[in-house]
Formats: sequence, structure tokens, C-alpha cells
Amino acid sequence: MYLEFFAGIIFSLLCFVALNAAMEPVSKSEYCGTKCHEMDTAYQSWKLSVHGTNEKGLHSECIDCHLPSKDDYFTHIIAKAYEGARIFTNTILVRNTTWKKFAKKSWTTFRIKDA
Repeated sequence: MYLEFFAGIIFSLLCFVALNAAMEPVSKSEYCGTKCHEMDTAYQSWKLSVHGTNEKGLHSECIDCHLPSKDDYFTHIIAKAYEGARIFTNTILVRNTTWKKFAKKSWTTFRIKDA
């Protein structure tokens, strides 16, 4: 009985460490600005602003203002997961589906006009 309990504790700690290790690189402004083409303009603007570069060498990350504080860990995780799911749904699923419908309609119209 104690073995299962301690195994559960160890597994939970490993999951916690793995979650934090996985979130660290994707919480950087550079990640969002270079991996997501929709964020390119915002990223370039951030780099040129006092938030990205200033004479004192200080900068703030995008998540410092756009997500709840990391001090409130669970609120931060939930907000990050929600925003990630929302952006994924809107960008990948909705737009991709809309694009496929548009392309199909355009191709059908093109073929009719061409005939």
C-alpha cells in the first residue's frame, strides 16, 4: 500500500518537472515570434520597443503582460493552456477548414468558367 502511494508521489513530481521543462522554451518571446508567422509583426515591434531592448539591457517577455503571473501557478497554467488551445483552434483548424472550402469553391468555379 505504501509502495503505490510513494510511486504516485514520485510520478506526480516527475510529471510536474516535465511540464515545467516543456513549458520553459515555449514561454519565450523568441519562440512565439519565430515559430508562428502570425506573430512576426508583433515580435518585430516588441524587439524594437523598450520592452525588448533598452539602454539598461532589461527586457520583458510577452507572457509577462499577456498571461497571469507565474506566481499564481495554476491560474497561469490554465490560462496558458486555454490561450494555446484557442489559438490552435482558430489558426489551424478553423482557417485551414475555411481555406479548403474556399479552394474547393474556387477550383469548381474555375473549371466551370474554363469549360
